[in-house]
Amino acid sequence: MRPIVKIHKTVLDGFKRRAWKAYPNEYIERILGVCITDGFAVHILTSVNHVGGPLTVYYDHDQDDIHDTEDLTKSQFLGYIHTHIGYRVCEHFSEQDCLDAVNNNELLSGVCLLYKSG
Repeated sequence: MRPIVKIHKTVLDGFKRRAWKAYPNEYIERILGVCITDGFAVHILTSVNHVGGPLTVYYDHDQDDIHDTEDLTKSQFLGYIHTHIGYRVCEHFSEQDCLDAVNNNELLSGVCLLYKSG
């Protein structure tokens, strides 16, 4: 059985709004929440110091202040969510995304495809 990810629509909409401001560059945020019986409950998505380009996003997981944010929100670090830009037509995880998730000990990882039609 696949784990369920519960996230309030306003939390995800907030991420998308902030990501569109960075468009056409990629954007990344930290996922904080808790493990529940059947999956994960995402409480908040918070900013990460990063440099986004049209094909990639650079951040330093080792320099990320994950534990400070965990203490403030009473949530645990679950992983990262980042964007892929539509002209790449890559709505799934790249091989590098998967490697990063494993190296960062992520329990949950997300990709959001952004594109402008027309």
